[in-house]
Amino acid sequence: MKRLLQIFTTSLLGLVSISGFSQDTCQVLIPELEGFYEGKCKNGLANGNGHAKGTDEYQGKFKNGLPHGAGKYIWSTGETYDGNWRYGKKDGKGTYTILINEKDSVTNGIWENDRFVQ
Repeated sequence: MKRLLQIFTTSLLGLVSISGFSQDTCQVLIPELEGFYEGKCKNGLANGNGHAKGTDEYQGKFKNGLPHGAGKYIWSTGETYDGNWRYGKKDGKGTYTILINEKDSVTNGIWENDRFVQ
């Protein structure tokens, strides 16, 4: 009976590790994106292509736990930004869309350090 219990326990541990429960978590460093993350990870942080969802949602490239590169961010308010990111801030060419008076207001252009410049 003792031997049977050892075999069962070893088998159960093997199944747990195969199913992914033993994997380290991969952190996203923006609180509004915490909750769900699927994608590449490096040193415990989102890195590479990924999808994060909390109260807000982001699909695209990450670097060191932050949006970095091409990606689309959707705020809980319905606003969106689809474009380039640098360390969690809008930076480069992109399109920002917000609903005003039940109509989309779209801003296309260049962003630097989270601010629209042209």
